[in-house]
Amino acid sequence: MIKRFIYIVILFVLIYFENIELIGGIKLGYLWKILIIIFSIIEFSIPKNDNLIKAYLAFVFVSLFTVFTDLTVASIASISKILWFYAIYILAKNSTAKNNLKLFYILSTFLLVSGIPVMLGILPSVETDSANLSEWGGADLNVFTGIFQGSHPAGISAAIAVIAYIAFYEKDILKHRYLGLFLIFLNIYFTYLSFNRTAWFILLNGIIFLFLFKKTKLQKKKIIYKYLVIIAVLLLSNYAFNNVKPIQNRILDVRDDKTYNNRAYDERIGSGRLSVYKAAIDVFKEMNIVEKTIGVGEQEYIKRMGLKLGMGLFAHNGFLNILLKNGLLGLFFYLIFLIYCLRMSFTSKSDFRNLKISYVLAFIIFLLTQGGNLYTLETFLAISLNLEKIKK
Repeated sequence: MIKRFIYIVILFVLIYFENIELIGGIKLGYLWKILIIIFSIIEFSIPKNDNLIKAYLAFVFVSLFTVFTDLTVASIASISKILWFYAIYILAKNSTAKNNLKLFYILSTFLLVSGIPVMLGILPSVETDSANLSEWGGADLNVFTGIFQGSHPAGISAAIAVIAYIAFYEKDILKHRYLGLFLIFLNIYFTYLSFNRTAWFILLNGIIFLFLFKKTKLQKKKIIYKYLVIIAVLLLSNYAFNNVKPIQNRILDVRDDKTYNNRAYDERIGSGRLSVYKAAIDVFKEMNIVEKTIGVGEQEYIKRMGLKLGMGLFAHNGFLNILLKNGLLGLFFYLIFLIYCLRMSFTSKSDFRNLKISYVLAFIIFLLTQGGNLYTLETFLAISLNLEKIKK
């Protein structure tokens, strides 16, 4: 218990202060992640019969082409982000089933309790990119950001931790069941307060696959708990949609801005994502054959997006991001990697099969709606894929 508390405190400090610049302008958040990546590369070799990680490394190799042609701090940093999944996957692959489960439990508990001090006002928020609710008709509402730099990572991290704890509850892993239930419902509320549609969708996806597609019989108490969670989420969702204007406006893409609301629907859907997608496709069409094959790198493609949209933007879609950054070759290997993730989760014989499916689909949802790299989600995905040996 004391060890777990110490681990949680260390994680809290590393994430809460990750934006602090150290010697040479390197941020703490980059430093501790890079150290873990270096350790995993030095300490462990590539698994010989693991096609999933081989496909992922092929994608990383293609990504290196654009780093060599665009030697900037941003491009090098993007490689460290890409290598994070590899590092955690290899660490989990070379760990024991018992240790993976312990780590999974500690990380889930950490994410569930980490937002409490901020929400209670004990610690100030460190967010740098939170949602602006004034344009959605909710200037007086506080957006949940927890200890993260924005509402997107906070909401998604809360959602994936809730999914893990629901699975732990069903497997009788939670030592303090009522406390666990409290943290589950509290973080469902935190997810709602993040006003992040991706987080809501990920949470709903997790509940569906953990509950509705479960083959084994449940005890009466767990059946009651199962429907209690489903009813709570449905009631909360219904109440939020009908009574909280920012929620309704976020879903329907309506803002307190007549100019925005008068735009064509395809320019408003997904906060204008469809227009961004169209611009990304146009950028790809205008590339030469070499650029289409290996991409143009992050900074160059953002610059070209700026020429189309009037401002440099990411494509807000992981697949389009990869297509522009790493070309058709990079996208090909990344799709192979995702296929192996789906295959590994759906064919799993582990009692955590549905949990793994939930995280793979959560990752795909994130790619479709956001793109980029979210290390908490990638960490949970990497560890869950290595819970193959865990059985009751």
